[in-house]
Amino acid sequence: MGVVVGSQKNSIRLTDSVKLLKQSALRLVATVFAGLFIFPTAQLIVKAQQQEETSLTFRNNVVHILSTFSSGTEEGFGFIAGEQNGQLLIATAKHVVRRQDDSGQWTDADNVRVEFFNDRGQWYSASLKGVYPRSGQDLSILSVAKPSSFVWERRCLGAESNNLRNTRVWFIGRTDTPDPWYIPTQAGSFNDNSFDTSSAANIDITSVRRGTSGAPLISETGILGMIFRDTDGSIATALSVGFIRQFFSENRLNWSLEINEPVDRRLNKVDGPVTQAQDRTIVISGTVVTPAKVLSKGWVVIEHGKIYSVSTFLPNEKNAIWIDTNDIIFPGFIDLHNHPMYAMFEPWDAKQLFNNRYEWRSIEKYRQEISMPARNLQDDPQGFCDIAEFAEVQALTGGTTTFSGMFVPRTMETTFPACLSRLAVRKLEIDSGFYSEPGSERVINVLGITPRDFSDARAEEVLQKVAANGIDLVLIHVAEGNSRDLESTLEFGLLKSRAFLDSHTAVINGVALDQNDFAKMKSAGMALVWSPRSNIALYGSTTDVVTAFKEGVSIALAPDWAPSGSKNMLAEIQYAAQLNKDSLDGYFSNHQLFEMATSIPARIARINDKVGSIKPGLYADLFLLHGDATQPFDSLVQSKAQDVSLVLVNGVPIYGDAPLMSKFNVKTEPVPFCGKTKNLNLEILPNGKLLDVQQRLGQKMKIYNLKLAKVDPCAQ
Repeated sequence: MGVVVGSQKNSIRLTDSVKLLKQSALRLVATVFAGLFIFPTAQLIVKAQQQEETSLTFRNNVVHILSTFSSGTEEGFGFIAGEQNGQLLIATAKHVVRRQDDSGQWTDADNVRVEFFNDRGQWYSASLKGVYPRSGQDLSILSVAKPSSFVWERRCLGAESNNLRNTRVWFIGRTDTPDPWYIPTQAGSFNDNSFDTSSAANIDITSVRRGTSGAPLISETGILGMIFRDTDGSIATALSVGFIRQFFSENRLNWSLEINEPVDRRLNKVDGPVTQAQDRTIVISGTVVTPAKVLSKGWVVIEHGKIYSVSTFLPNEKNAIWIDTNDIIFPGFIDLHNHPMYAMFEPWDAKQLFNNRYEWRSIEKYRQEISMPARNLQDDPQGFCDIAEFAEVQALTGGTTTFSGMFVPRTMETTFPACLSRLAVRKLEIDSGFYSEPGSERVINVLGITPRDFSDARAEEVLQKVAANGIDLVLIHVAEGNSRDLESTLEFGLLKSRAFLDSHTAVINGVALDQNDFAKMKSAGMALVWSPRSNIALYGSTTDVVTAFKEGVSIALAPDWAPSGSKNMLAEIQYAAQLNKDSLDGYFSNHQLFEMATSIPARIARINDKVGSIKPGLYADLFLLHGDATQPFDSLVQSKAQDVSLVLVNGVPIYGDAPLMSKFNVKTEPVPFCGKTKNLNLEILPNGKLLDVQQRLGQKMKIYNLKLAKVDPCAQ
């Protein structure tokens, strides 16, 4: 019989927990005034906040389990503790997956399935890897194939201690309501001091009910053990993490969990920061757009480049930089399709539409006005660095904090350009700031799938890196031409023949793809990157994203490049919103378009454990926007460029309104922007002031009878 979670009045949905935890706090405050307890309100609120944040951080590690026996079903939970050969290893209670008959014989379940929090409703088949052989310790290990793009938190173990008595603990498990993903509103506590590899421990916790067996026992510092039994309804019994780890070792299974160090120590170890993180804690208030819900008045606390907490409670932070606004706080945009080194060009008037990209790349007008000037400027070291700075400023003004498409020119291949190492926008192919060692990036960008753009030797090199788990994403331009163009329609077949019809591949453009192609993409676990403005400017049509979406393909939105696309992600999402309204009958909501620019591209690139959302533990890549806080997604697509009030990357203020930037101890350059003054952080502009960069680039563009594009959209 399964151990289980609390009744509805004692447990809450994860997404509603803050509200009910507040109510719980208020009830206790009332009791204080009645003279029954003395418990400071602030302390209760902080503890409730910690309980909420820790549970949200680790919920991706938790699985919901359903076992089928000939005599019925058994429900429970488990948590991921290891990964081996593409399989996730899950610790759970033995009786969740085995049943004992009256004679004492154990029988395995006929079928075991698991459900992940971020993929609720989708069940995955699991197999039994190990069962603890002796009675008294209720433990088994399951194995399930790791879903494509799935990310879980390895650094989640709680702090070990020889004195655990009265330590506050809770769990993620089941209640009497239909939704199993709950945490208790009231934490329990340890009855015992010790909790080592040879013992179980008793927990005072009234909310345990049938169905929670296998759930992780969580403290404010992380996972301490696993619940496997209740007794009289107020006492639960748990196995220690040490015991579970020892069983993994005995079965020669990978144990992947690490100690979750206190945030103030852990965040000092940020790997390879793009720019040096702000020394002081930053507290930003406004309407916070989180993965679970929108906080109408929320607080984001940033420490050492990462998000420390997100809540509706006023933080108790001393010596912090306080940014109190009525703005909307969004995660920074993630751009998976760009060619930043062409940012200096104004929109290109080709005077015609094309059947495919090979046509415009071969005409003399393109060579004279785009390719030759670009190549000459990029090959000049000063020109390259000036373009890089100009491109990143263009991206930042529209809330972009991560983009793809940056490259090291042929003239600098032996020495990495110093002008790239300090700039703010994360560059996925060459310098994201996510990894401590140079050359450790896990994204590759390929110009095309045909041999003219992707040689056999280069293709084999990329495939070998993918096979060795050295690459997470290969971005490939495919089927970039109208649906009547034979050459474009045939390109999709090359993905299979060249072994790139794979979950590590994302198709860029795909204008000529049809329903059958999208079905194959979904089956292979592939994603799509959509650039509507550029598609329509060059070909008169864009990708059939409605059909792609109906087939289940993940879709990211991106601007392509300055000559035919949008200058940044904000401009592209606004273009897509208008196109959606005018030509797609409003099929996508503005919320979905927002996700196509943030969490979805993060998931496609397998960096959603780092960026793409606002939640504790992720890098503080954010932007603030003036707008109607009651309608954040409508405000986003209807906003003007000057409404972006602040952009941070790695917790460092890079660009924003002068009053907000003045609160940080950084040198700034004033930049005119649609009749207002914006400020740029001069400390991350290694080529000097933007004004000087623009003057140098402008002079070089004149050589080709071209004008430099304007950073200020109102000056175009």
